[in-house]
Amino acid sequence: MNSNTIHTKLKISFDNDFISRLYDVTPAQTKLLRELTIRVHGKIDKVLIRKLEKLSKENPNLPQLKNFMSVAYNKLGDFAKSLEINSQLLKEFPDYLHARLNAANHYIHKGEPDSALEYLGENLDLKGMFPNRSEFHFSEVQAYYYSTFLYAIAKRDLPLAENRLSFYKSIDEDNPRIEELEEHLESLKFDLGFDDFGDDFSELIENEPPVTDRVNPPVFNHQEIYELYQLGFKNAKPVLDKILALPRETVIQDLEMVLQDGIERYPYFLDKDWSVFTHSFALHAMFLLMELKATESLMPVLNFLQYDEEFLEFYIGDFLTEEIWQCVYFLGKGQVDLLKEFLMKPGVYTFAKSAVSQALTQIAILENRRTNEIEKVYTEILTFFINAKGEDNVIDPTFIGLMIGDIGDVKLKSLYPLIEALYDLEYVDYSLEGDFENFKKNHNQDEIVTLEYSIKILSVIYSEADFCEESDTVENKDDNYFHSLKNEPKVIQLPVSSVKVNRNDPCPCGSGKKYKKCCG
Repeated sequence: MNSNTIHTKLKISFDNDFISRLYDVTPAQTKLLRELTIRVHGKIDKVLIRKLEKLSKENPNLPQLKNFMSVAYNKLGDFAKSLEINSQLLKEFPDYLHARLNAANHYIHKGEPDSALEYLGENLDLKGMFPNRSEFHFSEVQAYYYSTFLYAIAKRDLPLAENRLSFYKSIDEDNPRIEELEEHLESLKFDLGFDDFGDDFSELIENEPPVTDRVNPPVFNHQEIYELYQLGFKNAKPVLDKILALPRETVIQDLEMVLQDGIERYPYFLDKDWSVFTHSFALHAMFLLMELKATESLMPVLNFLQYDEEFLEFYIGDFLTEEIWQCVYFLGKGQVDLLKEFLMKPGVYTFAKSAVSQALTQIAILENRRTNEIEKVYTEILTFFINAKGEDNVIDPTFIGLMIGDIGDVKLKSLYPLIEALYDLEYVDYSLEGDFENFKKNHNQDEIVTLEYSIKILSVIYSEADFCEESDTVENKDDNYFHSLKNEPKVIQLPVSSVKVNRNDPCPCGSGKKYKKCCG
């Protein structure tokens, strides 16, 4: 079976009487079938079964009745009886499509997809299965493509699955089953992205913060810094303004100590009940350093970001994927070599690296005179990953997938051969950009898309931000507190050509991020 098989052009009828004409169904029988269709999709009981058996004997020309019986027994859990009736149906009506699909689905669910080809056709071509038919009903086409999609998933054939789902959507984009099929497809992409890597791939081992028994805070130059340890976001501006007004050199020293304190006293804070008021100090310190344009503090910030998912989720949460890139951008746009080194550092959590890659991308987008410089940086990074081995503890398929998406946004097409090499090594998570051909298709525009992919910059984050209303009794981080810091950017609305949202489109929620990195 060729996974690139394309469906022969089909003539599809949406006429409700099409099937009736195909099987010489009388008007009375048509009415009966419509009533039974509703019944079979509802509650199944023995009364309905007996009625179907009786009607099937009285109307031997209607294959739909035996199909209803097979479906009914299947819903009752009597799979043996369902298969027996479907086998009878196939003998009496070997060209009845739904009987063939019932048999194919049975083998697919049984884990024997190769046996399903007998009923789906070797070429998975509906027209080829029925060469004497020039037209098919919508319901037949829909059912056939549903089954061939399941076959593709069972065979782990991603291009074929995408092909079938695409056509399924094209004929019925509102079908509620699409969500189910998309979940199957994403699961397959995930499996291919993580389970089928080359022999040199091993799971990334994230850096754990050092274990210390420190319980006392540092001695700061300024007493005002201690207020960060009891500060949430509501009504925080007076405290933050007061800190920003302190002598620059010494307040920067203090804020760097706050970050180091978060590392060294992590076990201490981890042991306490989480509260937005007592555990937000590291976030405040990073954003204050950004406000101060403390480029000398880039390394302390990157040092904080190098630790594992649990650590960063505890202190930063969703800010890591939404706002932290801004700190990295402002502090690091003049120090891209340090950003490059961070992206090649072993054991760093996926989304910490992604935030740094996002900052690099924004340098190219917002300062386009530096595109060539960023291109050279990514050349070194991609070459590094191509030459890396599993034991280097740097191969992170999800990060690599996110990074090449960033590169695609900036249209650095000279890097595509290096990206293709990463695909060949199976170092890329397929669930983000698909295969290499899909990656190129996702980023096939000639221009750099600056409006959609230039994410909001908060030049003075604490003076422009709208702080959310917080409960004084917030104790648990399950309360979505990470969405507390918001800025409403002035966004030019672009014309919308379609209600469909592709993975690389701006997210319709208005976050400014791409759909795949947000609600997708």
